[in-house]
Amino acid sequence: MGSRYKVAVARDPATGTLEGAAPTSSTPGGGEERRAPAVPERDPLIGTTLVGKYRIEGLLGRGAMGRVYRAHHLDLDAAVAVKLMRPDRAANRESVARFRQEARATSRLRHPNVITILDFGQTESGQFYLVTEVLTGRTLARVLEEEAPLGPQRVVRLLGQALSALDAAHALGVIHRDFKPENILVTRLRGEEHVKVLDFGLAQLVEGPTATTAGNNVSGTPDYMSPEQIRGETIDARSDLYSAGVVLYELLTEMQPYKGDLLAVLSGHLHHPPEPPQLRRMDRAIVPALEAVCLRAMSKDRSLRFGAAAEMRAALEAAVDDARVRCTGCGVQVSAAAVDCPECGAAMAHRTLGGGVELPPRFVGREEELARLIATTSGAARVLGRAGSGRTRLVDELRRRLEQEGGWVVTLRPDPSGARRSWLPVRRALAAVYGVVERATADELRAACWERPQDVPGLFEVFGLDAEGAIPLEEVALRRREGLAAAVSSLRDAEATILCEDVDRFDPLSTLVVERLLRDPGERRIVATATDVAPIEGGEELRLVPLGLGAQAALGVSLSPSHAWPLEIEQHLRSRAEAAPEATPASRLSVLPPTARRVMAAAVISGSEVEIELLADITGQDPVPSLGLLAARGLVRLAPGPGDGRVILPSLTLRDALYASLDGAERSGYHLVLREALEKRDADPTLLAHHEWLAASSEASLAILERAAEACTRALDDEGAARWYHRARARAQRTGDDHLAAPLSLALGNALSRAGDVVGAVEALHAVILAAPGNLPLLADAHHQLGRLAIEQGDRATAVSELDHAITAALGTENARLAATMYLELATLFSEDDRPGDAARALRRAIPLATNLPDLAARLVLATALGCKRSGRLDEAARLAAEALLIPELPASERARAHALIAEAARATDIELAAAHRRAALDELRRLGDRRGVAQLLHDAAALDARDTLTAKRWLLEAAELARQVEWNEGLALIREALRPLDVDTP
Repeated sequence: MGSRYKVAVARDPATGTLEGAAPTSSTPGGGEERRAPAVPERDPLIGTTLVGKYRIEGLLGRGAMGRVYRAHHLDLDAAVAVKLMRPDRAANRESVARFRQEARATSRLRHPNVITILDFGQTESGQFYLVTEVLTGRTLARVLEEEAPLGPQRVVRLLGQALSALDAAHALGVIHRDFKPENILVTRLRGEEHVKVLDFGLAQLVEGPTATTAGNNVSGTPDYMSPEQIRGETIDARSDLYSAGVVLYELLTEMQPYKGDLLAVLSGHLHHPPEPPQLRRMDRAIVPALEAVCLRAMSKDRSLRFGAAAEMRAALEAAVDDARVRCTGCGVQVSAAAVDCPECGAAMAHRTLGGGVELPPRFVGREEELARLIATTSGAARVLGRAGSGRTRLVDELRRRLEQEGGWVVTLRPDPSGARRSWLPVRRALAAVYGVVERATADELRAACWERPQDVPGLFEVFGLDAEGAIPLEEVALRRREGLAAAVSSLRDAEATILCEDVDRFDPLSTLVVERLLRDPGERRIVATATDVAPIEGGEELRLVPLGLGAQAALGVSLSPSHAWPLEIEQHLRSRAEAAPEATPASRLSVLPPTARRVMAAAVISGSEVEIELLADITGQDPVPSLGLLAARGLVRLAPGPGDGRVILPSLTLRDALYASLDGAERSGYHLVLREALEKRDADPTLLAHHEWLAASSEASLAILERAAEACTRALDDEGAARWYHRARARAQRTGDDHLAAPLSLALGNALSRAGDVVGAVEALHAVILAAPGNLPLLADAHHQLGRLAIEQGDRATAVSELDHAITAALGTENARLAATMYLELATLFSEDDRPGDAARALRRAIPLATNLPDLAARLVLATALGCKRSGRLDEAARLAAEALLIPELPASERARAHALIAEAARATDIELAAAHRRAALDELRRLGDRRGVAQLLHDAAALDARDTLTAKRWLLEAAELARQVEWNEGLALIREALRPLDVDTP
């Protein structure tokens, strides 16, 4: 199979020549034990515990960067893999940076086909480590060694999954830069082969669609390197696709395209086209279409390659589709493009209408699955299947049958634009449930859900409304919790079947809503669909399989192999009727008249749904004459709507295939025109940024991307905010202006922190400190956020240090509010650590700063009261809490804490006063919609204030229901424990 090198190639700036280091073997990041040397008995790490929580049990493998050990996570009682950088590498600044880069890049990837990173850091001795999931299996290189030749379907299945991983990485701006068979692990999942892409250690986290190699250094494996990577030029995702083409070449031929020493291999990639696989292996039949995919991916000119990994995967899947079908009359195999059988003369489509095929075909082949979904009147079901498996058709038929029987169906669908706007699927479904428009006003929403006042604050979050007395912005967790709870309870209590289509395309918040419904559907029927490469959890699983010969015959086709997917069948039927040369979406586009193709391309760029009026703006022509032809050919549907109506693409899979078939420059141009048209309509900032980013224009507006990030932040969608801040920073960094990039790094760090990505947040915040050492406002905010992260991670010493740095910077800018806020946080930290003296000093320093800040002054008084409570001085605590209540600017959530504190202090001496203040606290929290806070107080009140068992039961049952709605499992356990002596069944 040829030699394999993993080298660092340095370009001499004067001569331009390349120098290569000696070849070294490479191992995957803990994927298998093959080629690992016997573990020497003297290995000092075996049997030791790393950083207090990873017990090293054995060696998995070794590579240029270090060793990979099997370990046991003591806290989680789980097996993990630990990668340790070689001690000599830790002294090398570039190697350390690469190791950190691996952790950072991989931690951002959340994809079934990418290895999961769990932790990283530095040992007590200064050695860097990386902790990942343990993977068992074989590398693709070993599979090829042991089982070659691989069939075309298997080649496409394995490489297609790896391309899905690359597509996810590229979407986050990560270029792998060392994509090869050794870095592709083949495991087993549910009895099928499952791919994991390993070793993003050479990946460069790029800030935008391209990445520039550092200096003149290039890292990678020359056998798989693209020409531009060898030359040390700017690289982008297409460099990985070149490597994928080389991997495909090897899978088809079991040979690498270029042989010889290092310079011969590099020269081949730079200057010589590869010998076609079929000529290389005359002893076997290679599918011509697969060969074409391989050679296109390996084009020296990157503009001639595939534009995206998803496009290459679609081409692979299309390549193995059999282009011949069986005549239902005589059984002879004939061309799929034939209208009549040349043998018996029978029409190839057995259902005709006006000379064309009657489509869409009747519902065939999924009767058993449909019956299972209809029979389940309550409960959750997940319909999983690959793209083109008929998930949409099945759900459409289920909806039609249920509505025929008089049932009410509420459907959640992905953002039709593909921008994944925050809350959009859930918001549209709730608008249908409550009978309001998507942009309902506050008064309209209150009137619509007057019977559910507890849901109003949360629904305001989902609909993006600012309510009087709304939860303060800093209490993001509370706001998100209430939005999710209100959405879930509203949908669960609706007298409807809930259908959630293509959940893997939802925004993160809508996905959370669906997952909660699947886990706890109540008395509703919940059906959710997703691809089987990114499955969702919860409920009964229903996995779709290809249609057999019986179903095919009922639809008028007989494909080989004997099982085919519904979309493949429909494409065959459509292509025959349209006389397209091939049964592919791209071929069907090619036979359209130019004007119709232009309208179709504009519709595809817009997403799965677009207004006809907007199509006219994009194309500069009247689209209506072309829409009739497109609708007749099943490429679009026309639906009534605002203005002149809407154009809908029949399936997202078809839309994706059509999008991939468009030329990259054509796509960019349409995205730019569409963004400009939407900007004139004052469209959603996220939608504008989506098309701005895909346009990849050199004149891209940084402000558009920032507005999208800010919109996601307001919507509590921190993952979305992080995505857009990351892209905005990428654009800013291209200018080399740290004054633009540093504030975006700060915003990115804050968003990642709220989203729970601690590794990414710390990296972004440290980037602020490095880039803007003299910018005190930025430094104050960065150190402040690092302090909060340290508190969350339980690192109290680091938290105190970071908050001290933040206070120093804030005082230097005379930002009294920020300095006082951080003194307050320090006081809270000291109080929790039982350091009352330090806490009191921090509060005393904060008080003068809050003289003209009444809201902050009130919080400081309350914090002092809480400190008195911790030290046992309840009377003093109650007095200060009452003083805080006299300050009108005290936030509502803090007012509730003050009332609760007074109630606790008064319980021993004045039960009536205690009960009154506890009721006042409940009123404040109910008005805010804080279900968890209400549940906590009801639990406390049942024990402290209830005058009889019946009242205690009622309060505890309400508390249990509220805890269940917000999934406060710890509190629910406490409430159930309190109910047990009362002999009550709990939810």
